[in-house]
Amino acid sequence: MRFYYLGLPLVVTLLAVSLVVQGKNKQSSPPSVDSQSSGIVQPESVPPNVVLISLDTVRPDHLGCYGYAQDTSPNLDRLADRGVVFRKTWTQAPWTLPSHMSLFTSLPPSRHRVDSINRVLPAGMMTLPQVMQQQGYHTAALVNNGQVRDHWGFDRGFDLWREFQVDEPEGNCENITRQAIDWLDAQASEEPFFLFLHYYDPHDAYAAPEEFRKRLGSSLSGEAARELVWQARMPEDPLPDSNSKDELIAAYDAEITWLDHELGRLFAALPENTLVALFSDHGEAFEEHGWTLHGATLYEEETRVAFLMQLPGDEHAGRIVDAPASLVDVAPTILRQCGLDVPPTFQGIDLSPAMSGRPMPSRIVTSETKAVIEGRLSRAAIAYPWKLIVSEPGGLCELYRLPDETTNLANAEPAAVEALKRHMKCGLTQQDYWLVQARGGGKHEITLDVENGSIALFVPLGFQRGRDGIQTSSAGSRIEWVTYPRQETTSLYIELSDVDASLTLDVVTNDSRRPERVFIGRDAIQPSGLPCPIPDDAPLLPSLEQAVLDDRSGVRIRHFQGDEADSAEDNTKRVDEEILRQLRALKYVE
Repeated sequence: MRFYYLGLPLVVTLLAVSLVVQGKNKQSSPPSVDSQSSGIVQPESVPPNVVLISLDTVRPDHLGCYGYAQDTSPNLDRLADRGVVFRKTWTQAPWTLPSHMSLFTSLPPSRHRVDSINRVLPAGMMTLPQVMQQQGYHTAALVNNGQVRDHWGFDRGFDLWREFQVDEPEGNCENITRQAIDWLDAQASEEPFFLFLHYYDPHDAYAAPEEFRKRLGSSLSGEAARELVWQARMPEDPLPDSNSKDELIAAYDAEITWLDHELGRLFAALPENTLVALFSDHGEAFEEHGWTLHGATLYEEETRVAFLMQLPGDEHAGRIVDAPASLVDVAPTILRQCGLDVPPTFQGIDLSPAMSGRPMPSRIVTSETKAVIEGRLSRAAIAYPWKLIVSEPGGLCELYRLPDETTNLANAEPAAVEALKRHMKCGLTQQDYWLVQARGGGKHEITLDVENGSIALFVPLGFQRGRDGIQTSSAGSRIEWVTYPRQETTSLYIELSDVDASLTLDVVTNDSRRPERVFIGRDAIQPSGLPCPIPDDAPLLPSLEQAVLDDRSGVRIRHFQGDEADSAEDNTKRVDEEILRQLRALKYVE
Protein backbone atom coordinates (compact mmCIF):
# COMPACT_ATOMS: atom_id res chain seq x y z
CA MET A 1 0.00 0.00 0.00
CA ARG A 2 1.32 3.41 -0.84
CA PHE A 3 0.04 6.07 1.55
CA TYR A 4 0.05 9.23 -0.47
CA TYR A 5 1.69 11.49 2.07
CA LEU A 6 4.46 8.96 2.78
CA GLY A 7 7.79 10.74 2.96
CA LEU A 8 6.34 14.23 3.51
CA PRO A 9 7.24 16.21 6.64
CA LEU A 10 5.80 15.15 9.98
CA VAL A 11 3.44 18.14 10.13
CA VAL A 12 1.58 16.81 7.06
CA THR A 13 1.21 13.40 8.69
CA LEU A 14 -0.11 14.97 11.88
CA LEU A 15 -2.55 17.07 9.91
CA ALA A 16 -3.96 13.90 8.36
CA VAL A 17 -4.19 12.31 11.81
CA SER A 18 -5.88 15.40 13.21
CA LEU A 19 -8.50 15.43 10.48
CA VAL A 20 -9.46 11.86 11.30
CA VAL A 21 -9.53 12.59 15.02
CA GLN A 22 -11.74 15.63 14.53
CA GLY A 23 -14.29 13.33 12.92
CA LYS A 24 -14.90 11.70 16.33
CA ASN A 25 -14.22 8.32 14.74
CA LYS A 26 -17.41 8.45 12.66
CA GLN A 27 -17.17 6.57 9.39
CA SER A 28 -17.14 9.06 6.56
CA SER A 29 -19.01 8.16 3.40
CA PRO A 30 -16.76 6.56 0.80
CA PRO A 31 -16.03 8.70 -2.25
CA SER A 32 -18.40 8.29 -5.16
CA VAL A 33 -17.18 5.59 -7.53
CA ASP A 34 -17.75 5.18 -11.23
CA SER A 35 -18.93 1.56 -11.35
CA GLN A 36 -17.94 1.21 -14.99
CA SER A 37 -14.27 1.94 -14.28
CA SER A 38 -13.99 0.48 -10.77
CA GLY A 39 -15.05 -3.08 -11.55
CA ILE A 40 -18.15 -2.91 -9.33
CA VAL A 41 -20.94 -5.13 -10.58
CA GLN A 42 -23.71 -3.29 -12.43
CA PRO A 43 -27.30 -3.92 -11.25
CA GLU A 44 -28.25 -5.59 -14.54
CA SER A 45 -25.21 -7.90 -14.64
CA VAL A 46 -25.01 -11.39 -13.16
CA PRO A 47 -23.75 -11.10 -9.55
CA PRO A 48 -20.60 -13.10 -8.88
CA ASN A 49 -20.27 -16.05 -6.59
CA VAL A 50 -18.11 -15.25 -3.57
CA VAL A 51 -15.57 -17.51 -1.89
CA LEU A 52 -14.12 -16.02 1.31
CA ILE A 53 -11.05 -17.92 2.54
CA SER A 54 -9.42 -17.53 5.95
CA LEU A 55 -5.83 -18.71 6.38
CA ASP A 56 -5.25 -18.89 10.11
CA THR A 57 -1.86 -17.62 11.38
CA VAL A 58 -0.30 -16.92 7.95
CA ARG A 59 2.29 -14.14 7.87
CA PRO A 60 2.23 -12.28 4.54
CA ASP A 61 6.02 -12.02 4.51
CA HIS A 62 6.14 -15.84 4.28
CA LEU A 63 4.34 -15.82 0.92
CA GLY A 64 6.04 -15.40 -2.43
CA CYS A 65 3.58 -12.74 -3.57
CA TYR A 66 4.70 -10.63 -0.59
CA GLY A 67 8.39 -11.10 -1.35
CA TYR A 68 9.35 -14.27 0.54
CA ALA A 69 12.40 -16.01 -0.88
CA GLN A 70 11.25 -19.55 0.01
CA ASP A 71 8.94 -21.26 -2.47
CA THR A 72 6.05 -21.67 -0.02
CA SER A 73 3.06 -20.44 -2.04
CA PRO A 74 3.09 -21.04 -5.83
CA ASN A 75 -0.71 -21.34 -6.04
CA LEU A 76 -1.34 -18.23 -3.97
CA ASP A 77 1.24 -16.41 -6.08
CA ARG A 78 -0.67 -17.34 -9.25
CA LEU A 79 -3.89 -16.09 -7.63
CA ALA A 80 -2.08 -12.83 -6.86
CA ASP A 81 -0.92 -12.53 -10.47
CA ARG A 82 -4.56 -12.82 -11.59
CA GLY A 83 -5.93 -10.49 -8.94
CA VAL A 84 -5.16 -7.74 -6.43
CA VAL A 85 -2.56 -7.81 -3.65
CA PHE A 86 -3.10 -5.48 -0.68
CA ARG A 87 0.42 -5.09 0.66
CA LYS A 88 -0.26 -3.14 3.85
CA THR A 89 -3.18 -4.74 5.67
CA TRP A 90 -3.59 -5.05 9.43
CA THR A 91 -5.79 -7.20 11.63
CA GLN A 92 -7.91 -5.68 14.41
CA ALA A 93 -6.64 -8.28 16.91
CA PRO A 94 -3.70 -10.73 16.84
CA TRP A 95 -5.78 -13.81 17.66
CA THR A 96 -8.53 -15.71 15.92
CA LEU A 97 -11.82 -15.00 17.69
CA PRO A 98 -11.90 -11.17 17.72
CA SER A 99 -10.07 -10.94 14.40
CA HIS A 100 -12.64 -13.00 12.51
CA MET A 101 -15.52 -11.25 14.24
CA SER A 102 -14.09 -7.90 13.14
CA LEU A 103 -14.08 -9.10 9.55
CA PHE A 104 -17.64 -10.47 9.77
CA THR A 105 -19.06 -7.31 11.41
CA SER A 106 -16.71 -4.68 9.92
CA LEU A 107 -16.23 -3.42 13.49
CA PRO A 108 -13.23 -3.27 15.83
CA PRO A 109 -13.30 -5.51 18.93
CA SER A 110 -14.10 -2.50 21.12
CA ARG A 111 -17.42 -2.27 19.20
CA HIS A 112 -18.46 -5.88 18.54
CA ARG A 113 -17.09 -6.77 22.02
CA VAL A 114 -16.28 -10.41 21.20
CA ASP A 115 -12.81 -10.01 22.68
CA SER A 116 -12.98 -12.88 25.17
CA ILE A 117 -14.00 -16.54 24.95
CA ASN A 118 -16.79 -15.70 27.42
CA ARG A 119 -18.45 -13.20 25.07
CA VAL A 120 -20.67 -13.78 22.05
CA LEU A 121 -21.88 -11.51 19.27
CA PRO A 122 -24.79 -9.31 20.45
CA ALA A 123 -28.09 -10.23 18.84
CA GLY A 124 -28.63 -7.03 16.89
CA MET A 125 -25.26 -6.81 15.13
CA MET A 126 -25.33 -7.44 11.38
CA THR A 127 -22.73 -9.70 9.76
CA LEU A 128 -21.48 -10.08 6.20
CA PRO A 129 -23.09 -13.53 5.72
CA GLN A 130 -26.45 -12.15 6.89
CA VAL A 131 -26.28 -9.37 4.30
CA MET A 132 -25.36 -11.84 1.54
CA GLN A 133 -28.19 -14.16 2.57
CA GLN A 134 -30.73 -11.34 2.65
CA GLN A 135 -29.66 -10.28 -0.85
CA GLY A 136 -30.42 -13.70 -2.34
CA TYR A 137 -27.11 -15.51 -1.96
CA HIS A 138 -27.02 -19.18 -0.97
CA THR A 139 -24.61 -19.18 1.98
CA ALA A 140 -22.42 -21.99 3.32
CA ALA A 141 -19.45 -22.35 5.67
CA LEU A 142 -16.95 -25.15 6.20
CA VAL A 143 -14.73 -24.33 9.17
CA ASN A 144 -12.23 -25.67 11.65
CA ASN A 145 -13.91 -25.13 14.98
CA GLY A 146 -11.05 -23.97 17.20
CA GLN A 147 -12.33 -20.42 17.69
CA VAL A 148 -14.67 -20.12 14.72
CA ARG A 149 -17.79 -21.73 16.15
CA ASP A 150 -21.52 -21.17 16.15
CA HIS A 151 -21.21 -20.62 19.92
CA TRP A 152 -19.80 -17.12 19.33
CA GLY A 153 -22.30 -16.23 16.57
CA PHE A 154 -20.29 -17.00 13.45
CA ASP A 155 -23.06 -19.18 12.02
CA ARG A 156 -25.51 -16.29 11.60
CA GLY A 157 -26.63 -15.85 8.03
CA PHE A 158 -25.47 -19.27 6.78
CA ASP A 159 -27.86 -21.71 5.16
CA LEU A 160 -25.27 -24.42 5.79
CA TRP A 161 -22.82 -24.29 8.71
CA ARG A 162 -20.43 -27.23 9.21
CA GLU A 163 -17.71 -27.41 11.86
CA PHE A 164 -14.84 -29.90 11.71
CA GLN A 165 -12.74 -30.92 14.72
CA VAL A 166 -9.64 -28.78 14.46
CA ASP A 167 -7.47 -31.22 16.43
CA GLU A 168 -8.50 -34.24 14.34
CA PRO A 169 -7.60 -35.21 10.72
CA GLU A 170 -11.11 -34.17 9.62
CA GLY A 171 -10.12 -30.57 10.34
CA ASN A 172 -6.98 -30.42 8.19
CA CYS A 173 -6.65 -28.63 4.87
CA GLU A 174 -6.99 -31.81 2.81
CA ASN A 175 -10.43 -32.57 4.24
CA ILE A 176 -11.65 -28.96 4.19
CA THR A 177 -10.68 -28.75 0.51
CA ARG A 178 -12.32 -32.10 -0.25
CA GLN A 179 -15.52 -31.01 1.45
CA ALA A 180 -15.46 -27.66 -0.38
CA ILE A 181 -15.00 -29.28 -3.80
CA ASP A 182 -17.83 -31.72 -3.09
CA TRP A 183 -20.07 -28.81 -2.07
CA LEU A 184 -19.15 -26.85 -5.22
CA ASP A 185 -19.86 -29.88 -7.44
CA ALA A 186 -23.31 -30.22 -5.87
CA GLN A 187 -24.38 -26.65 -6.65
CA ALA A 188 -27.18 -26.68 -9.22
CA SER A 189 -29.10 -23.57 -8.21
CA GLU A 190 -29.10 -20.46 -10.39
CA GLU A 191 -28.74 -18.21 -7.35
CA PRO A 192 -25.20 -17.03 -6.58
CA PHE A 193 -23.42 -18.55 -3.62
CA PHE A 194 -21.30 -17.23 -0.75
CA LEU A 195 -18.89 -19.85 0.60
CA PHE A 196 -16.70 -19.27 3.67
CA LEU A 197 -13.74 -21.58 4.33
CA HIS A 198 -11.51 -21.49 7.39
CA TYR A 199 -8.13 -23.24 7.16
CA TYR A 200 -6.37 -23.67 10.48
CA ASP A 201 -3.24 -25.63 9.50
CA PRO A 202 -0.40 -23.02 9.84
CA HIS A 203 -1.38 -22.59 13.50
CA ASP A 204 0.78 -24.52 15.96
CA ALA A 205 1.41 -27.39 16.30
CA TYR A 206 3.33 -27.17 12.99
CA ALA A 207 2.51 -30.67 11.77
CA ALA A 208 2.66 -30.73 7.97
CA PRO A 209 3.11 -34.13 6.28
CA GLU A 210 6.70 -35.30 6.03
CA GLU A 211 7.01 -34.57 2.30
CA PHE A 212 6.38 -30.87 2.92
CA ARG A 213 8.66 -30.75 5.97
CA LYS A 214 11.46 -32.32 3.94
CA ARG A 215 10.89 -29.85 1.13
CA LEU A 216 11.30 -26.92 3.54
CA GLY A 217 14.16 -28.48 5.47
CA SER A 218 12.51 -29.13 8.83
CA SER A 219 13.05 -32.28 10.87
CA LEU A 220 10.58 -31.27 13.62
CA SER A 221 7.41 -33.23 14.12
CA GLY A 222 4.26 -31.39 15.15
CA GLU A 223 4.48 -32.10 18.88
CA ALA A 224 8.22 -31.44 18.98
CA ALA A 225 7.64 -28.07 17.31
CA ARG A 226 4.82 -27.25 19.73
CA GLU A 227 6.90 -28.11 22.78
CA LEU A 228 9.80 -26.00 21.53
CA VAL A 229 7.76 -22.93 20.57
CA TRP A 230 5.73 -22.93 23.79
CA GLN A 231 8.86 -23.24 25.92
CA ALA A 232 10.01 -19.98 24.33
CA ARG A 233 6.63 -18.23 24.51
CA MET A 234 7.83 -15.43 26.79
CA PRO A 235 10.82 -13.14 26.16
CA GLU A 236 12.43 -14.30 29.41
CA ASP A 237 12.62 -17.88 28.05
CA PRO A 238 14.29 -17.60 24.63
CA LEU A 239 14.89 -20.41 22.16
CA PRO A 240 18.11 -22.27 22.95
CA ASP A 241 19.91 -21.33 19.71
CA SER A 242 19.47 -19.98 16.19
CA ASN A 243 19.20 -23.47 14.75
CA SER A 244 16.09 -24.09 16.84
CA LYS A 245 14.50 -20.95 15.44
CA ASP A 246 15.40 -21.96 11.88
CA GLU A 247 13.83 -25.38 12.46
CA LEU A 248 10.63 -23.82 13.81
CA ILE A 249 10.34 -21.41 10.91
CA ALA A 250 10.92 -24.23 8.44
CA ALA A 251 8.18 -26.31 10.13
CA TYR A 252 5.84 -23.31 9.96
CA ASP A 253 6.69 -22.74 6.29
CA ALA A 254 5.98 -26.41 5.59
CA GLU A 255 2.44 -25.91 6.91
CA ILE A 256 1.94 -22.96 4.57
CA THR A 257 3.27 -25.00 1.64
CA TRP A 258 0.91 -27.89 2.43
CA LEU A 259 -2.01 -25.49 2.67
CA ASP A 260 -1.01 -23.80 -0.59
CA HIS A 261 -1.01 -27.20 -2.33
CA GLU A 262 -4.60 -27.79 -1.22
CA LEU A 263 -5.62 -24.27 -2.23
CA GLY A 264 -4.41 -25.07 -5.74
CA ARG A 265 -6.95 -27.92 -5.87
CA LEU A 266 -9.68 -25.58 -4.60
CA PHE A 267 -8.90 -22.80 -7.09
CA ALA A 268 -9.10 -25.26 -9.98
CA ALA A 269 -12.64 -26.24 -8.91
CA LEU A 270 -14.11 -22.73 -8.75
CA PRO A 271 -16.65 -21.67 -11.39
CA GLU A 272 -15.69 -18.79 -13.68
CA ASN A 273 -17.92 -16.05 -12.31
CA THR A 274 -16.39 -16.17 -8.82
CA LEU A 275 -14.90 -13.48 -6.62
CA VAL A 276 -12.20 -14.88 -4.34
CA ALA A 277 -11.30 -12.91 -1.20
CA LEU A 278 -8.48 -14.49 0.77
CA PHE A 279 -7.05 -13.20 4.04
CA SER A 280 -5.06 -14.25 7.10
CA ASP A 281 -6.49 -13.44 10.51
CA HIS A 282 -3.16 -12.64 12.19
CA GLY A 283 0.54 -13.45 11.93
CA GLU A 284 3.04 -15.42 14.01
CA ALA A 285 6.02 -14.23 16.05
CA PHE A 286 9.45 -15.83 15.99
CA GLU A 287 11.24 -13.74 18.63
CA GLU A 288 11.35 -10.51 16.60
CA HIS A 289 10.43 -8.77 19.87
CA GLY A 290 11.21 -11.66 22.20
CA TRP A 291 7.86 -13.47 21.86
CA THR A 292 6.82 -16.54 19.89
CA LEU A 293 3.36 -17.53 18.58
CA HIS A 294 0.67 -14.79 18.60
CA GLY A 295 -1.88 -12.90 20.69
CA ALA A 296 0.47 -11.17 23.12
CA THR A 297 1.68 -8.15 21.14
CA LEU A 298 0.68 -5.69 18.44
CA TYR A 299 3.98 -5.70 16.57
CA GLU A 300 3.97 -6.21 12.81
CA GLU A 301 4.86 -9.91 12.94
CA GLU A 302 1.50 -10.50 14.66
CA THR A 303 -0.76 -7.80 13.19
CA ARG A 304 0.29 -7.48 9.52
CA VAL A 305 -1.85 -9.88 7.46
CA ALA A 306 -2.32 -11.10 3.92
CA PHE A 307 -5.26 -9.92 1.82
CA LEU A 308 -5.78 -10.93 -1.82
CA MET A 309 -8.78 -10.57 -4.13
CA GLN A 310 -9.38 -12.16 -7.50
CA LEU A 311 -12.32 -10.69 -9.39
CA PRO A 312 -14.16 -12.12 -12.39
CA GLY A 313 -12.44 -11.01 -15.60
CA ASP A 314 -8.88 -9.74 -15.88
CA GLU A 315 -9.34 -5.98 -15.45
CA HIS A 316 -7.51 -5.96 -12.10
CA ALA A 317 -4.95 -8.66 -12.82
CA GLY A 318 -1.59 -7.97 -11.22
CA ARG A 319 -2.77 -4.89 -9.34
CA ILE A 320 -0.72 -3.92 -6.28
CA VAL A 321 -2.51 -1.77 -3.69
CA ASP A 322 -0.32 0.17 -1.28
CA ALA A 323 -3.09 2.13 0.48
CA PRO A 324 -3.48 1.12 4.15
CA ALA A 325 -6.20 -1.49 4.63
CA SER A 326 -7.57 -3.60 7.46
CA LEU A 327 -9.80 -6.61 7.93
CA VAL A 328 -12.82 -4.40 8.66
CA ASP A 329 -12.57 -3.31 5.00
CA VAL A 330 -13.03 -6.81 3.57
CA ALA A 331 -16.83 -6.98 3.98
CA PRO A 332 -17.61 -3.52 2.52
CA THR A 333 -15.34 -4.23 -0.45
CA ILE A 334 -16.96 -7.60 -1.17
CA LEU A 335 -20.45 -6.11 -0.96
CA ARG A 336 -19.68 -3.23 -3.32
CA GLN A 337 -17.99 -5.59 -5.79
CA CYS A 338 -21.25 -7.58 -5.78
CA GLY A 339 -23.30 -4.43 -6.37
CA LEU A 340 -24.78 -4.52 -2.86
CA ASP A 341 -25.23 -1.75 -0.31
CA VAL A 342 -23.04 -1.64 2.78
CA PRO A 343 -24.93 -1.57 6.12
CA PRO A 344 -24.52 1.73 7.96
CA THR A 345 -23.15 -0.10 11.01
CA PHE A 346 -20.08 -1.29 9.10
CA GLN A 347 -17.08 0.91 9.91
CA GLY A 348 -14.68 -0.38 7.26
CA ILE A 349 -14.29 1.28 3.87
CA ASP A 350 -14.77 0.04 0.32
CA LEU A 351 -11.34 -0.47 -1.24
CA SER A 352 -12.66 -0.61 -4.82
CA PRO A 353 -11.18 2.80 -5.76
CA ALA A 354 -7.73 1.64 -4.69
CA MET A 355 -8.11 -1.48 -6.83
CA SER A 356 -8.56 0.82 -9.82
CA GLY A 357 -5.48 2.86 -8.98
CA ARG A 358 -7.28 5.76 -7.34
CA PRO A 359 -5.95 7.46 -4.20
CA MET A 360 -7.71 6.72 -0.93
CA PRO A 361 -8.43 9.20 1.87
CA SER A 362 -6.04 9.38 4.81
CA ARG A 363 -7.10 7.09 7.63
CA ILE A 364 -6.09 5.44 10.88
CA VAL A 365 -6.11 1.66 11.35
CA THR A 366 -6.50 0.26 14.87
CA SER A 367 -5.67 -3.02 16.58
CA GLU A 368 -5.99 -4.27 20.15
CA THR A 369 -5.30 -7.30 22.31
CA LYS A 370 -6.40 -8.55 25.70
CA ALA A 371 -4.18 -11.58 26.27
CA VAL A 372 -5.15 -13.35 29.49
CA ILE A 373 -2.49 -16.08 29.62
CA GLU A 374 0.35 -13.75 28.67
CA GLY A 375 -0.89 -10.88 30.86
CA ARG A 376 -0.90 -8.29 28.08
CA LEU A 377 -3.33 -5.47 27.27
CA SER A 378 -2.35 -3.16 24.42
CA ARG A 379 -3.90 -0.89 21.78
CA ALA A 380 -2.38 0.32 18.53
CA ALA A 381 -3.21 3.08 16.06
CA ILE A 382 -1.53 3.31 12.66
CA ALA A 383 -1.47 6.43 10.50
CA TYR A 384 1.04 5.01 8.08
CA PRO A 385 3.98 5.23 8.44
CA TRP A 386 3.39 6.16 12.12
CA LYS A 387 2.37 3.45 14.56
CA LEU A 388 1.58 4.02 18.24
CA ILE A 389 1.24 1.19 20.78
CA VAL A 390 -0.08 1.96 24.28
CA SER A 391 0.09 -0.79 26.90
CA GLU A 392 -1.58 -1.06 30.29
CA PRO A 393 -1.35 -0.67 33.18
CA GLY A 394 1.12 2.20 33.08
CA GLY A 395 0.40 3.62 29.65
CA LEU A 396 3.76 2.67 28.13
CA CYS A 397 3.94 4.38 24.72
CA GLU A 398 5.85 3.05 21.75
CA LEU A 399 5.90 5.15 18.57
CA TYR A 400 7.46 3.74 15.44
CA ARG A 401 7.95 4.93 11.89
CA LEU A 402 7.27 1.80 9.89
CA PRO A 403 8.84 -0.36 8.65
CA ASP A 404 11.28 0.28 11.53
CA GLU A 405 9.73 -1.23 14.65
CA THR A 406 12.83 -1.15 16.84
CA THR A 407 13.42 2.60 17.34
CA ASN A 408 10.90 4.04 19.80
CA LEU A 409 10.26 7.69 18.83
CA ALA A 410 7.64 8.43 21.52
CA ASN A 411 9.84 10.95 23.36
CA ALA A 412 11.04 12.58 20.16
CA GLU A 413 7.57 13.00 18.57
CA PRO A 414 5.08 13.88 21.36
CA ALA A 415 2.63 15.53 18.94
CA ALA A 416 2.22 12.27 17.00
CA VAL A 417 1.72 10.37 20.26
CA GLU A 418 -1.03 12.71 21.45
CA ALA A 419 -2.83 12.76 18.11
CA LEU A 420 -2.95 8.98 17.91
CA LYS A 421 -3.94 8.71 21.58
CA ARG A 422 -6.93 10.96 20.89
CA HIS A 423 -7.99 8.62 18.12
CA MET A 424 -7.73 5.62 20.45
CA LYS A 425 -9.93 7.39 22.97
CA CYS A 426 -12.60 8.06 20.33
CA GLY A 427 -12.85 4.33 19.67
CA LEU A 428 -13.27 3.25 23.29
CA THR A 429 -16.43 5.05 24.36
CA GLN A 430 -18.24 1.75 25.07
CA GLN A 431 -15.51 0.43 27.35
CA ASP A 432 -16.31 -0.23 31.01
CA TYR A 433 -13.65 -1.78 33.24
CA TRP A 434 -11.97 -1.85 36.63
CA LEU A 435 -8.26 -1.70 37.37
CA VAL A 436 -6.86 -3.10 40.61
CA GLN A 437 -3.20 -2.41 41.42
CA ALA A 438 -0.98 -3.73 44.20
CA ARG A 439 2.39 -2.40 45.24
CA GLY A 440 4.79 -2.87 48.15
CA GLY A 441 6.43 -5.61 50.16
CA GLY A 442 4.76 -8.66 51.60
CA LYS A 443 1.81 -10.80 50.67
CA HIS A 444 -1.38 -9.24 49.32
CA GLU A 445 -4.55 -11.38 49.31
CA ILE A 446 -7.20 -9.54 47.31
CA THR A 447 -10.78 -10.78 46.98
CA LEU A 448 -13.32 -9.21 44.63
CA ASP A 449 -17.02 -10.18 44.80
CA VAL A 450 -19.46 -9.25 42.02
CA GLU A 451 -23.12 -8.45 42.60
CA ASN A 452 -25.79 -8.11 39.87
CA GLY A 453 -23.47 -9.62 37.28
CA SER A 454 -20.38 -11.73 36.71
CA ILE A 455 -16.81 -11.43 35.49
CA ALA A 456 -16.75 -11.27 31.70
CA LEU A 457 -12.98 -10.86 31.32
CA PHE A 458 -9.92 -10.45 33.50
CA VAL A 459 -6.33 -9.88 32.43
CA PRO A 460 -3.49 -10.12 34.98
CA LEU A 461 -0.81 -7.52 34.23
CA GLY A 462 2.70 -7.78 35.61
CA PHE A 463 2.11 -11.18 37.24
CA GLN A 464 5.07 -13.43 37.98
CA ARG A 465 4.46 -17.13 37.36
CA GLY A 466 5.31 -19.20 40.40
CA ARG A 467 4.98 -16.16 42.63
CA ASP A 468 1.44 -14.87 42.09
CA GLY A 469 -1.81 -16.81 41.95
CA ILE A 470 -5.38 -16.19 40.87
CA GLN A 471 -8.62 -18.15 41.03
CA THR A 472 -12.19 -17.45 39.93
CA SER A 473 -15.38 -19.07 41.17
CA SER A 474 -17.30 -21.39 38.86
CA ALA A 475 -20.12 -18.86 38.62
CA GLY A 476 -17.73 -16.06 37.72
CA SER A 477 -18.79 -13.95 40.69
CA ARG A 478 -15.53 -13.96 42.68
CA ILE A 479 -11.82 -13.46 42.03
CA GLU A 480 -9.22 -14.41 44.62
CA TRP A 481 -5.81 -12.97 43.83
CA VAL A 482 -2.57 -13.48 45.77
CA THR A 483 0.43 -11.34 44.81
CA TYR A 484 3.85 -10.35 46.15
CA PRO A 485 4.53 -7.15 44.16
CA ARG A 486 7.43 -5.74 46.25
CA GLN A 487 8.33 -2.33 44.74
CA GLU A 488 6.91 -3.32 41.38
CA THR A 489 3.25 -2.87 40.53
CA THR A 490 1.02 -5.77 39.60
CA SER A 491 -2.43 -5.09 38.21
CA LEU A 492 -5.68 -6.81 37.39
CA TYR A 493 -7.88 -5.56 34.53
CA ILE A 494 -11.53 -6.62 34.95
CA GLU A 495 -14.64 -6.28 32.79
CA LEU A 496 -18.03 -7.18 34.25
CA SER A 497 -21.00 -8.59 32.39
CA ASP A 498 -23.33 -5.70 33.16
CA VAL A 499 -22.81 -1.97 33.64
CA ASP A 500 -25.07 -2.19 36.71
CA ALA A 501 -22.86 -4.81 38.35
CA SER A 502 -20.96 -3.76 41.47
CA LEU A 503 -17.79 -4.86 43.23
CA THR A 504 -16.90 -5.45 46.86
CA LEU A 505 -13.22 -5.45 47.79
CA ASP A 506 -11.43 -7.26 50.60
CA VAL A 507 -7.66 -6.98 51.14
CA VAL A 508 -5.48 -8.91 53.57
CA THR A 509 -1.86 -7.70 53.68
CA ASN A 510 0.60 -9.86 55.60
CA ASP A 511 -2.31 -11.65 57.30
CA SER A 512 -4.11 -8.50 58.49
CA ARG A 513 -6.70 -6.12 57.09
CA ARG A 514 -5.25 -2.60 56.80
CA PRO A 515 -7.81 -0.12 55.39
CA GLU A 516 -5.21 2.66 55.46
CA ARG A 517 -3.35 0.86 52.65
CA VAL A 518 -6.38 0.71 50.36
CA PHE A 519 -7.04 3.60 47.94
CA ILE A 520 -10.36 3.78 46.12
CA GLY A 521 -11.34 5.85 43.08
CA ARG A 522 -9.67 8.81 41.43
CA ASP A 523 -9.46 10.63 44.76
CA ALA A 524 -7.74 7.65 46.47
CA ILE A 525 -10.27 7.53 49.32
CA GLN A 526 -9.40 5.15 52.17
CA PRO A 527 -12.25 2.96 53.48
CA SER A 528 -13.15 2.91 57.16
CA GLY A 529 -13.07 -0.87 57.16
CA LEU A 530 -12.75 -4.00 55.01
CA PRO A 531 -14.44 -5.56 53.08
CA CYS A 532 -15.89 -2.46 51.43
CA PRO A 533 -18.05 -1.66 48.38
CA ILE A 534 -16.39 0.19 45.52
CA PRO A 535 -18.22 3.41 44.61
CA ASP A 536 -19.13 4.09 41.01
CA ASP A 537 -16.46 6.72 40.44
CA ALA A 538 -15.56 6.43 36.78
CA PRO A 539 -13.22 8.81 34.95
CA LEU A 540 -12.54 7.81 31.36
CA LEU A 541 -9.64 5.73 30.09
CA PRO A 542 -6.46 5.51 32.14
CA SER A 543 -3.11 6.12 30.43
CA LEU A 544 -4.90 7.92 27.61
CA GLU A 545 -6.06 10.79 29.84
CA GLN A 546 -4.35 10.57 33.20
CA ALA A 547 -1.63 8.75 35.10
CA VAL A 548 -2.76 5.57 36.83
CA LEU A 549 0.27 4.25 38.65
CA ASP A 550 0.81 5.29 42.26
CA ASP A 551 4.09 5.00 44.15
CA ARG A 552 2.38 4.39 47.50
CA SER A 553 2.46 0.85 48.92
CA GLY A 554 -0.91 -0.81 49.13
CA VAL A 555 -3.86 -1.64 46.88
CA ARG A 556 -5.58 0.81 44.57
CA ILE A 557 -8.82 0.20 42.63
CA ARG A 558 -10.46 2.44 40.06
CA HIS A 559 -13.44 2.18 37.72
CA PHE A 560 -13.32 3.55 34.18
CA GLN A 561 -16.37 4.00 31.96
CA GLY A 562 -16.84 5.40 28.49
CA ASP A 563 -19.63 7.79 27.54
CA GLU A 564 -21.57 5.06 25.66
CA ALA A 565 -20.97 2.18 28.09
CA ASP A 566 -24.59 2.22 29.25
CA SER A 567 -25.76 1.31 25.73
CA ALA A 568 -23.67 -1.88 25.53
CA GLU A 569 -25.79 -4.97 26.11
CA ASP A 570 -24.64 -7.93 28.18
CA ASN A 571 -23.08 -10.39 25.71
CA THR A 572 -21.51 -12.72 28.28
CA LYS A 573 -21.99 -16.43 27.62
CA ARG A 574 -19.62 -18.97 29.10
CA VAL A 575 -18.32 -21.77 26.91
CA ASP A 576 -19.45 -25.32 27.61
CA GLU A 577 -17.17 -28.12 28.78
CA GLU A 578 -16.59 -29.52 25.28
CA ILE A 579 -15.43 -26.18 23.91
CA LEU A 580 -13.35 -25.62 27.02
CA ARG A 581 -11.71 -29.04 26.61
CA GLN A 582 -10.66 -28.25 23.07
CA LEU A 583 -9.48 -24.76 23.90
CA ARG A 584 -7.28 -26.24 26.63
CA ALA A 585 -5.89 -28.79 24.18
CA LEU A 586 -5.06 -25.94 21.81
CA LYS A 587 -3.47 -23.99 24.72
CA TYR A 588 -5.93 -21.09 24.33
CA VAL A 589 -6.80 -21.37 28.03
CA GLU A 590 -5.08 -22.87 31.05
